[in-house]
Amino acid sequence: MRGRNLLIAVVVLVVLIVIAIFVMKEPPHEQITASFPKVEKDKVTKVWIKTPIKEQKEKGNDSDAGKVTFEEVTLEKQNDDKAPKWMVTSPVLYEAYQSYVDSMISRLEELKIESIAAENKTSYSTLEIDADHATEVKVYEGEKLLTHFLVGGYKGGATMVRFPNDEKVYRVRGSINYLFAKPVRDWREKRIIDIENDNVTRLEFVNPNGSFTFSKVENNWKNLSQTPIPDYDSKKISGFVSTIAHLRASDFEDKLKPEEAGLGVGAASVTVFYTEKKKDSIDAATGEDIPQDEEAVEANQTKQEIILIGNQKDSSNYYIKLKDKPQIFLISKYTAERLTPTADKFSTPPKKESAKTLESKSSEEVSSIPDASTDATSIPPEVMKKIQAEIKKQQMLKQLTNQAK
Repeated sequence: MRGRNLLIAVVVLVVLIVIAIFVMKEPPHEQITASFPKVEKDKVTKVWIKTPIKEQKEKGNDSDAGKVTFEEVTLEKQNDDKAPKWMVTSPVLYEAYQSYVDSMISRLEELKIESIAAENKTSYSTLEIDADHATEVKVYEGEKLLTHFLVGGYKGGATMVRFPNDEKVYRVRGSINYLFAKPVRDWREKRIIDIENDNVTRLEFVNPNGSFTFSKVENNWKNLSQTPIPDYDSKKISGFVSTIAHLRASDFEDKLKPEEAGLGVGAASVTVFYTEKKKDSIDAATGEDIPQDEEAVEANQTKQEIILIGNQKDSSNYYIKLKDKPQIFLISKYTAERLTPTADKFSTPPKKESAKTLESKSSEEVSSIPDASTDATSIPPEVMKKIQAEIKKQQMLKQLTNQAK
């Protein structure tokens, strides 16, 4: 009987071990039927991305709240004389933000499938890999399609990925959704002006608040304004230089005409003058810069950009553009107000002294007047009379002040 119980225990133990091994066993490697092909960064010439965009809920209008629409963007590499440059070629033709494209392409080289997250469509919504959530990506070398995949949610330290014609959902280590899922505006270069602060030599503001002009003379900003600026502070100008020299857009306007955006005749403007310094030549043998000679320094040109500030689009944004270029941008309300300043934005009024401080000073002045009994013999009589009269005057003013309180 005892031997029989022992045998049963051994059999149960073996069964439990087999079950544990089966449960804990990872899916065999052959079950992972898909993989990312080897993508070489330098060979990628085009990327097409389709991103779901959820409509924002508007005040007083719930009809479109949560509605999903899609934005498609095509990025293509163009070679020029200097270096390859990525461009947005659809839905508009515009320079791409090179840093975002470089980050995306670099990561494509590293993508590897780690494991299977789901075997079929039942988990698509949960893993955000369904039609309403997934970002679709196609990568090309010339006309050759290198890879085509969909990017889903980030779960448990991995990003969900699947491939067309394959129901399985795969895990890719880390977060990669942000590399692809961007609205079209974020793929576009938002730089409007990019100048070194030290190269700016003059600023001219013209707007309904007045006309202001400032010129840099020996690193000091001189006020040449038509509109009076009480308590002008030259140190204030450096802040405006930084805003203007590195002006960036928050968004783009591609449909309105300049006149419709308030950017026609009579629009407020800022003109920035700057020196574009020629770069030093490079010694081919040593790789070091060759300093410019005097003639080259004199050849440095003074250029200008004219910024037009238009209407307010909404509570947060204004229209602007460069006078000699067609593209209309949107900038924040704060930046627009910096570009259309009032006179007080260039001044620092002297600090006002409090009534208590003034009273204290008055008392000190009164106490500093010699008393009639102090060394009276050394003061001429006519001077003494004036001093005594001043003392009485100050004492009466102090009494009147105290009564007023």
